Amino acid sequence: TAGNVTVNYYDESGNLVANPTTVGTYIIRYNVTDNEGNVADEVIRTVNVVDRKAPVFESIDKNVKSMEAGDEYQKVAYTVSDNYDSAEDITVTVSEINSSILGIQTVTYTATDKSGNSTSVEIRVRVVDTTAPTISLKNPADATQSFTVGGTFVAPEFNVSDNSSSAEDITIDMNGIIDESVPGTYTVEVFAMISNVGKIAFEIEEKEYGYRTNSYYNCKSSKLPTINYIL
Repeated sequence: TAGNVTVNYYDESGNLVANPTTVGTYIIRYNVTDNEGNVADEVIRTVNVVDRKAPVFESIDKNVKSMEAGDEYQKVAYTVSDNYDSAEDITVTVSEINSSILGIQTVTYTATDKSGNSTSVEIRVRVVDTTAPTISLKNPADATQSFTVGGTFVAPEFNVSDNSSSAEDITIDMNGIIDESVPGTYTVEVFAMISNVGKIAFEIEEKEYGYRTNSYYNCKSSKLPTINYIL
């Protein structure tokens, strides 16, 4: 004859639970008693409630962003959700970007829930260099040079730096004509060039009798037009 069947669920700590919908391991105990009071052997099963569904990016700004070479990457706005975990329990990691390399780079955003399910979204970032290199005299006293007619102009040494290139990759060029046979004041511009130009100007004063006079040293900078990349 038919009997009474009881099914009870227990969590890993042995606590009785009504309905095992929370992620975890559960023990199910089946017991049957017939109308005559005979009790069957208990049947025990172990059930694992798992979450295999990855979180999703509800929104993320996929527009190509530009950043200056050498700057720190700024994360874009996004929202995430999951079928089980709250947004606060989802971990979002962002891959690194090499801001010293110009051009388009890919940044990967990965959302991972507490069960280890993950999903990724890729966006593109354009690294640009609109900052001119800097140039300065190693010896500030070289801002003024005086020599007698027929003497020789000696180019001073310079310090150069850039936000995306090493000093070895920077070209230094001088613009100006000095007639060593004619007394007068001559202006020489020195350019540090990569894709942009950093510029300084200083004066060379040539006196007939070699008297040293005060001159000046100005720091200037200018930029070349930038090239827009076509995606």
